Amino acid sequence: MPYDPITFVNGQAPGISANRLNHMQTQYEGAVKDVLGEEDSDITEIKSLLLNVDTRNVSIIRNAYGKIETVLVRDGANTVATISIERGIMRKISKVEIVANGKRITYTIERDANLSINSVTKEVA
Repeated sequence: MPYDPITFVNGQAPGISANRLNHMQTQYEGAVKDVLGEEDSDITEIKSLLLNVDTRNVSIIRNAYGKIETVLVRDGANTVATISIERGIMRKISKVEIVANGKRITYTIERDANLSINSVTKEVA
């Protein structure tokens, strides 16, 4: 949002020119793009430990064999993410699907005759 000379902060003139505010916003937007990227080809290196300090809780649903089938991430009564795990031969994981914020990410696992993982494909919808 560009600032104009009559921009006010908390009902008072901020003491900073509109040009300076616009320059600061442009620098901020550029820094965010540098860190988060804009394209699928962008890579962000994270060298620090990410510590999730949210207060969401997790519910686990198991199948008849006691294996995890679904993980629900909840914020109060609202489910914010669902992780579904499908199993194939010998109850080995064959698919993991994550649904959150209107996005669906599916990892499909292909196995060989010895049930070793051959490949993992990813689909984003």
